[in-house]
Amino acid sequence: MKQNSGIALIAVMAALMLLSAIALGLATSVQTEARIEATDLQALQAEELTRSGQEFASFLEGRGLRKTADFMAGLPFEAVIPGFHYRAQVKAGSVDIYFEADNGKIDLSSAPPEVLTNFFTLWTGDFTNAQFITAAIEDWRDADNEVRPNGAEGAYYAPLNYAPRNSAFGLADGPLVRGLGHGDFQLKNSVQEGSLTMRNSLDAYITTVPVGPINVNFAPDLVLRSIPGLNESQISTILSRRAIRPFDDANDLQSSIGLPPSAPAWRYLTTARFGNAVSAVARSGPENLTRVQRRVMYSYSGYNAFTGVLELKTGLGRVQRNTMSYF
Repeated sequence: MKQNSGIALIAVMAALMLLSAIALGLATSVQTEARIEATDLQALQAEELTRSGQEFASFLEGRGLRKTADFMAGLPFEAVIPGFHYRAQVKAGSVDIYFEADNGKIDLSSAPPEVLTNFFTLWTGDFTNAQFITAAIEDWRDADNEVRPNGAEGAYYAPLNYAPRNSAFGLADGPLVRGLGHGDFQLKNSVQEGSLTMRNSLDAYITTVPVGPINVNFAPDLVLRSIPGLNESQISTILSRRAIRPFDDANDLQSSIGLPPSAPAWRYLTTARFGNAVSAVARSGPENLTRVQRRVMYSYSGYNAFTGVLELKTGLGRVQRNTMSYF
């Protein structure tokens, strides 16, 4: 009888342990699902905040981006840097709006070879590889089918069943150029000085919008370091100064960084906006979940049926979501 009681007690204890394990598993699962749902809610809120930021940017542009704060009265936004940076704080989080431009990037269709070589040396860590990529880009955009030294023309791409454009770069041409690939246009983990960081997509540094010289107000650090004639001290000054307010013009830039009027770097620089863009950076919830939406406006000529002439028009050219923001 005692033996049967002992067996029954062991069975009861085993059942209790099994039920406890099940209960613990359910509790953990519920907590995990709750965390996932909370994260999903924060992500949705952040996405909606970026859209709201873009709508408010349209309102501000319609008002001419006046640099006075009086027309902001009664609105839930503040002008952090009038004409450039605006911010809203709401219950769901915050959204920052930046009026920037695509000419902070390198224009693949017109960038000088020395800028391309400098940039791709920094990008790949290999000067020889950078020379090959530069030559391939030049062959891709020139009008002929003659191969320059280290370049690539139709014969190289024929086994891949496509040919170089032999004109200005198209939006999706980048990964097709010899030496580049789709992996260059994706966010990736990268090790910098022993630390694991996220490397941005090549899209953050290059553009196919015909923008010409590089705008120092919006150029990423990597692009600034690609400009011949700019030293590290001048680049550091540019980055720290524009965080306070953008440079107004060439005179402002010259007096701030001490770049002589005769310096070769002026050939590559501007403070004028071309390829206007708006970045909305939203942050939501206690974890500061971040979402980014960037819209680039393109200029084009459109026929006016009433006047019978071509007119310069502007339209939405590109939407980029959740890129790494430099602001």
